[in-house]
Amino acid sequence: MTRANACLCAVVLLLAGCYGLGAGVKLPPLETARDFLVAHQPEEPGYGLYSYLLFGSPPTPASRDRALAEQQQARQAYEALLAERAAEQAAARPGGPVVGFELLREAIPGLERVGVLLDANQRSLAQYLDEIEAPVRALGIQMLRLAVRGPDEIGAAFPHMTKERAGALIVLAGPLFFEHRERIAKLAIERRLPIMSSVVGLVEAGGLMRYIADYYELWRLAARYVDAILHGADPAGLAVEQPTHFALTVNLRTARALGLTLPQSILIRADKVIE
Repeated sequence: MTRANACLCAVVLLLAGCYGLGAGVKLPPLETARDFLVAHQPEEPGYGLYSYLLFGSPPTPASRDRALAEQQQARQAYEALLAERAAEQAAARPGGPVVGFELLREAIPGLERVGVLLDANQRSLAQYLDEIEAPVRALGIQMLRLAVRGPDEIGAAFPHMTKERAGALIVLAGPLFFEHRERIAKLAIERRLPIMSSVVGLVEAGGLMRYIADYYELWRLAARYVDAILHGADPAGLAVEQPTHFALTVNLRTARALGLTLPQSILIRADKVIE
């Protein structure tokens, strides 16, 4: 196995473990990638694999505390960089940060209220919604936030959306919703709520549309970071790269079940259409 392939396998395995993203991807055994990476990890003290790959036995309290401190510093630096590049990021993503709302409005004439299902345990999501509230309102759409803390609260969110007369639902990405994607899709169809989501597998399970960065491109970017670090590069000196390709998936079966006729303007832009 080459170093690049080992890095890519490691990244995919890590993402698969966290978010279930490795479904359908053929990979060599975990031990193969792990053994290769362990054999090539940097010799400098303090730069073991624990810094960026969660393989092997649980960390010791000392190494865990050190990793958490490094992670916090990296997060603060990254958030500062993202703040500086907010406008640049919006321009890089076709349609900007509210493209999901724009696609729903295009697909559903007269749409005025959209529910947003989010995991309350992911605190950054609330801040994200605060930042896009004004541009969403400028589209003539009222955003209805529905934060849940666990699977037991998912079912109760749907009657609330019906009561608030939501015409569609956006499901923000997270492990909780990936795990319960089929249940969410079923509840949405029962309530006749079209779903726009970046959750992997949710559109295939019965959501209406997904618009998201190409995960394979993200894996390749992550693999390059891992490879550079294994070669001794300083992580703080690595440039922050943004995805450049975003894919639109449309589920026509769900559209028919909901009585929707999607306009050609959406269908011709779709990278994948589920018949």
